[in-house]
Parts: sequence; C-alpha cells; structure tokens
Amino acid sequence: MNDPVEEGKLVGRGAEAELRLVEWMGRKALAKRRVPKGYRLPELDRSLRHGRTKVEARLLRDARAAGVPTPLVYDVDLAEDSCTITMEYIEGEQVKRLLNRGSKAETKKLCRIIGESVGRLHAGGIVHGDLTTSNMLWSEGRMYFIDFGLGGLSEELEVQGVDIRVLKEAFTSTHAQLKGAFEEILKGYESTFKGGREAVARMKEITARGRYSE
Repeated sequence: MNDPVEEGKLVGRGAEAELRLVEWMGRKALAKRRVPKGYRLPELDRSLRHGRTKVEARLLRDARAAGVPTPLVYDVDLAEDSCTITMEYIEGEQVKRLLNRGSKAETKKLCRIIGESVGRLHAGGIVHGDLTTSNMLWSEGRMYFIDFGLGGLSEELEVQGVDIRVLKEAFTSTHAQLKGAFEEILKGYESTFKGGREAVARMKEITARGRYSE
C-alpha cells in the first residue's frame, strides 16, 4: 500500500450507515457499518441492519458477476453490534463531477456506459435503488457502481421502471445543462437489456401517473 491508512477515519455518513477507512490484509479498504437506530424497536433494528447488510454484500458480488464493476467484498460481519461490509477502496472520481466538466464526446461516452451498466444490472435481476451519478466512480478507465444499500433482487417490470425513473429524476436535476444526455443513457440501457424498451415504457407510465396524481 503506497499511502498509510488513517485507521478508522470517518469518510462518509448517511441515513443508515457510516464509512471508515481501514486496512485489510495490507490493503487500503472501506468499512461500511450500519449503525443502530435508537428510535426503532431493538429486535426490528437488528433484523433490518442484519438483512440489509447481507443483501448489499450479495448485490455487490452479483453485480460484478453481471459485468458491472463494483468494489470487491473482503469481509461481511453480521454480528449484532457490527453489521459491517469491508470492501475494496476505489481510488476514483465521482461520475457526477466528470459529467459536469467533460466535453460533449466525453459526456456521450459516460452516459452510454451508465446506460449499459444499468442494463446489465437489470438483465441480472438486480435493481440498485439509488441510481445517481454520485454513486458511480470512474477509475482507471472503468465505471464502478457503489452503494447498493437500497437495492434488491427483482425482475419485475414495475421495479425496473422505478429504478430508471429514480435515475432520470436525479440525472436531470443534477445535470440539467446536459441536453439530450439522458437519451444516450437510455440507448445504452436498451443495448444491454433485452427488456429495456418495456422497462423504459413502464418508467414513462410511472412518471405520467405521478403527474396526474398531483
């Protein structure tokens, strides 16, 4: 390892988990621990943290098998006071930042890769649950998907449509200046997922439902 690890340094905190830098077998790694929530019943809290940790670890592995780069999972600790995934630390940059400063050609390339990757996930029966360009990292010419904490396993058209809708809403909000870019994502998506057209049609239907209910 080239740089010393500041063991246990907090590098991120979300609603459900905290991320800390650790060392694993001489490698720089990231430990994602789901912290207990005092407002939940203890039994429910343990069950949720245990279940979500176990599912996320599986999704990280399944996504790699489906052809989508993700951090390698080194260890999963399901002890009651831990619920921690120790994984590879990816030295990369958020795709969010790359898109906001890239050229037109670079933007088109990145959007195609985003779509192709989501298509591979859905083809493998995986839904991410939080598809934003903040949860995608570019490292050494590859796009890594991270944070499957809200993900799951499903081949249901409705669930896939919701997954794409989340991506569209996040993308158009964060990258409003990139006209036509989301269409490139959809082209990539349909190129790697044979059910892509149906899922996109369902996404549009879900969006229309939301408008009419407002």
